[in-house]
Formats: sequence, C-alpha cells, structure tokens
Amino acid sequence: MEAATASIRPGAVRRRLLDDYRPVALGAARAWVDFFTMLRAKGRAGVFVNGFLALGFGSLVVAFHNVWTGLPVVLTIFGWAQVLKGFVSFVAPRIALRGLSRVSLERAWHCRAGGIFALCLSAVLWYIVLSRLRNA
Repeated sequence: MEAATASIRPGAVRRRLLDDYRPVALGAARAWVDFFTMLRAKGRAGVFVNGFLALGFGSLVVAFHNVWTGLPVVLTIFGWAQVLKGFVSFVAPRIALRGLSRVSLERAWHCRAGGIFALCLSAVLWYIVLSRLRNA
C-alpha cells in the first residue's frame, strides 16, 4: 500500500483534476456562446427573448431582495442592472443586438469570468446569510 502512494507526485492529482474537468468548463462556456449566438441569429426576436430572461430574473431579485444597506446591496444592484438590461432590450433592440453581436468563441472567457463573478457573489451572500443565522 505504501508503494502505491509513494508513486503519486504532489502535483499529479491536481493536474489530473484539471485535465478531467477542463472540458466541462470549456463546454459550459461554449454552450453559453452557442445560446447567445443563436439569439443573435434570430434578430429582434432573439433580443426580446434575452430581454424577457433578464427582466424576469431581475424582477425576481428586486421583488424579494430590495436591500440597500451593507454588502447585500451588491445583489440588489445586480438585480436592477438586469431589469435595466431587459428594459433596454425592449425599448432599444438595436443597442441590445449590438451587445449580442460581441459574443463569439474568441470571447468565451467573458462567460467564464461572469460565472466566476456569480460564484464569488453567491459565496459572499451565503456567508452573510449563514452568519446572520448563527448570530440570531
């Protein structure tokens, strides 16, 4: 048993995990790029679909989390930004279509960066919620 563990190099496990999960991360970014490319191909109808998605999500956040104090304000601002994005999609679809035209495979890292931002925001907000429950 000791001989088997001695043959594992320190960075081998980390490299193995990166090699195993890299296609998943790249595939997720590719899926988002494909989705927004499909919306762009639909023209104004795709802009309206994107606007409905943004408006729906933003409205839920604003309706149930309209907090303007402390660190949770980040989520509220994000919700209002989504409402504004939906509004622009309906009022000025040409501007929203120009935003959709920036999506490409070369810029797929933007999808990953947005995902990392959302993950970090989620971690911070969960920390706030759990710390308040512990103190209550």
